[in-house]
Amino acid sequence: PGVILEAAVQKKPSIATNVGGVLEVIRKNETGIIIDDFDKEEFRLSILKLVEDEKLRNRLGKNAYNLVREEFDSGKNAVQFEGLYNQLIWENSGKLPADQKPKRLRILQIIQKQQYRGAEIFSCQLSNHVVQKGHEVKVFSIYGGQAELPFEGEINSFNRDKTSRYLDMEGWKSIAEVVKDFNPHIVQANASDTLKYTVFSKTIFGWKTPIVYRNASVSSYYIKDVASKMWNRELMKRVDKIISVSHWSKKDLNMFFPFTRNKSEVITIGVEEDTKELHDHFDHSESRNIVHVGSLTKEKNHKDLLLIFKEVVNSFPEARLHIIGEGPLRKEILFQINKLLLTDKVKLHGEIKDPVNFIKFSDILVLPSMIEGLPAVILEAMFYKTPVVAYSVGGISEILNENTGFPVTYGDKEKFINSIKDIFENHPIKKITLAKDQVNNHFLNKNLVDKFIKSYYDVI
Repeated sequence: PGVILEAAVQKKPSIATNVGGVLEVIRKNETGIIIDDFDKEEFRLSILKLVEDEKLRNRLGKNAYNLVREEFDSGKNAVQFEGLYNQLIWENSGKLPADQKPKRLRILQIIQKQQYRGAEIFSCQLSNHVVQKGHEVKVFSIYGGQAELPFEGEINSFNRDKTSRYLDMEGWKSIAEVVKDFNPHIVQANASDTLKYTVFSKTIFGWKTPIVYRNASVSSYYIKDVASKMWNRELMKRVDKIISVSHWSKKDLNMFFPFTRNKSEVITIGVEEDTKELHDHFDHSESRNIVHVGSLTKEKNHKDLLLIFKEVVNSFPEARLHIIGEGPLRKEILFQINKLLLTDKVKLHGEIKDPVNFIKFSDILVLPSMIEGLPAVILEAMFYKTPVVAYSVGGISEILNENTGFPVTYGDKEKFINSIKDIFENHPIKKITLAKDQVNNHFLNKNLVDKFIKSYYDVI
């Protein structure tokens, strides 16, 4: 219904029955109110509630305005049609004169390492979709690694030594040689070290290809001193486009470096549709399984995670915690597990190729991070209808709310514990169904790819 969008442009919330595509234009209790089962009394009370509560009315209206600006803007819709038209033209380009054929893009994706981490996995998934659209992609990693990342082509590596990344002339030269040989239209840098390497290579060896930087982090958490800020400012000045994973990440970067506003946009991370057989690793008859996916680093906050789980075990001794990921704090985390007498209830699985096997079949996904850009694991849990409990930090609030999961104010361990217990006692069917719908409507990689391709065309 277009009238809901027109109301949103005027910052007015809507109340509507849950029919047809209403769920696609109203976020329940966030941008308006949706009435299930044609409940007339609920409809009447909802109208009265909005009439009498000015603050609620204004909040929902503002949220509706932001939603329509972001997802239903006619200019952005035109971009998607443009992508479709270009694809159709490309498919029939054999009939066109050479000067009328659309540009077949060549994208050089630079990832940090061949490892099972969100930035690398998403870059490879995105690259597959770009190739399926008729373009050409090469993927190179700065450092080596053994992970079997999901890129359908070959992944090459520069095999650089991380300790010399600030003085690695040979590494910068290697990138320049690939750029000269492949002649890409875009070089995309997908993490902090890839940004350093691409900017240094371009600056020293003088190649002209635009650099697109994929900002998946929160700058204010990592940039702590004046020298670091000056250093990163110079790097940011030398990129042509910054694509942030969330509005939070973009806002944080723009606050730190105001000059980035005119070359920043938001294109979220996404998930792949379920195309392969998954395997259940759990014995559900004897345990309740909680899964956490993330690098073993300070910002993932395993200290709080283990303290929370200890309290959960006191009420549900059959609970088990599965931690998937690897990192520098492994020994410290193992020490805390032993100290809390949880050795028989917590398992560190390390890096694994298909964490979605654990995500899909677990009872709960937990993420007590100190900071996040926009974690793909939450979207994957939503897609597979696994309830999510997470500290509402960074971009998490843009995907997780009271309707789609269990957001918790950072540091409120008691609410985190109670949310886990609530899920064990009352399986939240309605929340996980809305969460699944949200991912299907807004966070599938097959739909996000057109936004990336449009962004690439804009840069060149």
